[in-house]
Amino acid sequence: MNGRVIFLAFAALLVSSTIALAQEDLRGRWNDNLTGLNALGPLTISKDRITVGRKITYQVKSIGVFGNGELFEVTGTNRNEDPICDTHFLVVERLPPIDPNVSSSPAIRVWFYSGKSAPTIESIDKDIGVCEIHPFSRPLRK
Repeated sequence: MNGRVIFLAFAALLVSSTIALAQEDLRGRWNDNLTGLNALGPLTISKDRITVGRKITYQVKSIGVFGNGELFEVTGTNRNEDPICDTHFLVVERLPPIDPNVSSSPAIRVWFYSGKSAPTIESIDKDIGVCEIHPFSRPLRK
């Protein structure tokens, strides 16, 4: 019985550490993958803020894991009007490499979601609350 409790406690600690590490690798600065009129500017993710170029800074609260990324609830902004859309949630999703045999830079896409309740993994692809999906990446490390 004690062995089982210790094992379960260790497993829970391992899972929570893995989730924390997975969320931590999303933190930091990401380069905009689009240019011209479609560009939003660089994205910076911290524990409680997501900044999109010079356009807007969202104050956020992490809701938790969302597929292979993280779901954030927007709790405030630094502007009276959101220039992207009336964003209530942000999903930051890791993108897989185009070719697993070739070194490529880490990439993410960010879903700007205007729905009043959190999106679900099953429905976000077709959800009318999605008002922008934008790709970002980091430089390839050598």
